Amino acid sequence: VIILTTRLMKLLRSEGPVALESHVQDPKSSAIFAEFPRLLGNKPLVDLIADTLTLIVVSSGTLEVHAVEEVMDNAMKTHFHELHEPQHAIQGLADALPALGIVAAVLGVVKTMGSIDKPPSILGGMIGSALVGTFLGILLAYGIVAPIAGRLKQVNEQDEMIFHAVKQVIVASLHGWPQPLVVESARSGLGHAFRPGLSELLDAMRGR
Repeated sequence: VIILTTRLMKLLRSEGPVALESHVQDPKSSAIFAEFPRLLGNKPLVDLIADTLTLIVVSSGTLEVHAVEEVMDNAMKTHFHELHEPQHAIQGLADALPALGIVAAVLGVVKTMGSIDKPPSILGGMIGSALVGTFLGILLAYGIVAPIAGRLKQVNEQDEMIFHAVKQVIVASLHGWPQPLVVESARSGLGHAFRPGLSELLDAMRGR
């Protein structure tokens, strides 16, 4: 995504808004976007790039950098809010499961109290069954549902890093930074697990 956005900004600087216009108005028909088919499948990311650059094209370069940055921040804030909704819902379920387990245990105890005249062997089994509700609530919450919510949050945060990298490339390019510095400013914001090497990125942009 750093290479794609950098190439688009380079085209804007070298050939002007007219040369860039066809690429951002219809990314699916763009020869530049076509080189990155996996990115084309990420509609929110493609929309962020295309919409921001379209705004720059139609304004004929009269937009101030901070205005572009603010527009991108608003778009990303909305996307991130929607992105985290499933994770919040799953986390809410994880938080509720122990309480549901306690409710099940209390109901089991109430049922047991109705059979208080039964022999200890029967009462023991009923109390044990009641405590299973608490056990299941805790097991499901902390052993299954909460880890799923945590992993989903981790994936979402990685996705956010990619969006911020796109923003950094566009903003730094509009500030007129040298291309290696633009690339490094975006690359350094990515997580170590999927951060490409600087030399690798620069070589890729040079076509090596």
